[in-house]
Amino acid sequence: MPQKVWTYLWLTVTLALTLVIMLKVQDEAVLWTIVGRASRGFLLGGALCMVIFWLLDALIICLISWRWNIRVSLAQALRFSLVGQYYSLITPMASGAQPAQIYSMVVKGPFTVVQASSLLAGKFVIYQASVGLYSLIVMLAGILYWKQSLGVNAVWVALGLGLNLAVLSLIFLLAYNRFIFERVLTGSVILINKLGLGQKLQKESLIQGAEAFLAYIRRIKEDGRLLLQIVPATVLQLSVYFSVTYFACRALGVHSIHYGQIVALQSLLYMAYHFIPTPGNAGVAEGGFFIFFKLVLPPDRILPVLLLWRFLIYYVNLLVSGLVTLYEYLAVKRSHKAKMITRS
Repeated sequence: MPQKVWTYLWLTVTLALTLVIMLKVQDEAVLWTIVGRASRGFLLGGALCMVIFWLLDALIICLISWRWNIRVSLAQALRFSLVGQYYSLITPMASGAQPAQIYSMVVKGPFTVVQASSLLAGKFVIYQASVGLYSLIVMLAGILYWKQSLGVNAVWVALGLGLNLAVLSLIFLLAYNRFIFERVLTGSVILINKLGLGQKLQKESLIQGAEAFLAYIRRIKEDGRLLLQIVPATVLQLSVYFSVTYFACRALGVHSIHYGQIVALQSLLYMAYHFIPTPGNAGVAEGGFFIFFKLVLPPDRILPVLLLWRFLIYYVNLLVSGLVTLYEYLAVKRSHKAKMITRS
């Protein structure tokens, strides 16, 4: 069975089981009655947060591209961003996002493979560093008295933070230590060639391409002006994303916790689950939300808020990014067809 079919099947089963479990926790009729009375204005505010999240992601792509004298419009960058969003929602650990984005940026944009992969890798490092820093500041500031309030959940937050730091350390080690980088690359080439995966790989040509890749990464690291632009934009992007929960709470008339508490708790929740390898964090995100937010939300509002939050950050995201990805796919297909007709 093709990989995509397995992915969609797994995603469907996981979401269905999650919904069944949630409906067993709270009376179905009461649950849908509460959700049906949600304020449309606050729901619109949550949807607007997602739009701003997408636009900021596109802006970061533009800022790096323009700094490298690669002319790309905000509309183009938004398409590249949404293609990545779609594949991050349907593949484990968002593993399909960057390859799909690179393909789109090369075929439909002014990028080379090295430029596109370098841009996305640098953007990924800054994003992960911002996530870790965000959560670390929340814990150190004690906004939620996190250790006492979260109890055993603090272990998951700490593990998420540790994993985040480990991934960043590995990336920096490979990017800035030439000896280790070449050893890892050589070992990978030997293993791939022995396993017979794809065509024969040449170590020298790969190292040349990888060195060009690392040169672009260093340009991001050493460009203070660029970092002063994209780091605040990334932090703002995270804040907007975490704010969706606030609008979901307000839509259901929850006023018992303030904005800062919601955003802080959401950042810790995100740190705890965002590396767990299920497509779109399906099942894990819902379970984590219930465990974390039952500490601060009224019992009859936990599941309604969860449903609205997940609807905004996942289903709306999946619908919009899926439509854009379909458009990109059809556009590439038409372009290839036109080239074939021209050649014939």
